[in-house]
Amino acid sequence: MTKEQKEYAAKFLKNNPETKALFLNPKGEWFTDENYAKNSLEKDKDGKVKGKIETVKQGQAATEDDNNQK
Repeated sequence: MTKEQKEYAAKFLKNNPETKALFLNPKGEWFTDENYAKNSLEKDKDGKVKGKIETVKQGQAATEDDNNQK
């Protein structure tokens, strides 16, 4: 996650306290719903998910979601 993306997420969450978290896919697309974010990940020819979702929660720093494959 870039510095600009972290700043965007922090500002968005500050201005939207009802939003619990933001999810960022490798393409740089933001989601407020984790399932939409996970569904946006590309899959290889075998159907395995490529990439990971990064999560920014209210009051927390950005983290990478290692549980994005269910």
